[in-house]
Amino acid sequence: MADQRYEPWSYTHEELAAMVPTPRPEDVASPEAIVRALHESVNGPQGPWNSDRLRSLCLPNVLFAYIGQNEQGLPVVNNRPLDTFIKDVQEVHDQTGWYERITKIISVSKVDKKGGALAVVHYAGIAAKTPGGEPEEEGETQAILMHDGQRWWVVSDTW
Repeated sequence: MADQRYEPWSYTHEELAAMVPTPRPEDVASPEAIVRALHESVNGPQGPWNSDRLRSLCLPNVLFAYIGQNEQGLPVVNNRPLDTFIKDVQEVHDQTGWYERITKIISVSKVDKKGGALAVVHYAGIAAKTPGGEPEEEGETQAILMHDGQRWWVVSDTW
């Protein structure tokens, strides 16, 4: 099995900001705002999709993970680094439109840390092929977020 560990890194706000597209200020203003923006960022009609808004919200090594089933019906843990997740979203947009929205923020747990903060947001949402359409997916998710003293970042999103 290949070594799948992440390499350690340490960046200032300025260094991280230089690595991603500039976010909309309202998208990174609070834990609730960034999880809503995270789901809105994958929305769009069938066809080409722009990943800049998604990239602007996430740490470069963000992890998307979910529980699924393999061909034998056994539970498996799946994870996607950002570049793979972006390819997955584009593949969906190649086939159909995709629209996600948060239906309820269930809880926000926040703690201040050395000039920044951590937050865990537990929320529910739906996804459909058209805006306001019949849900294709529905469920609960947890996002882990960090505040670097200037803005919120998505560290991971797990469903």
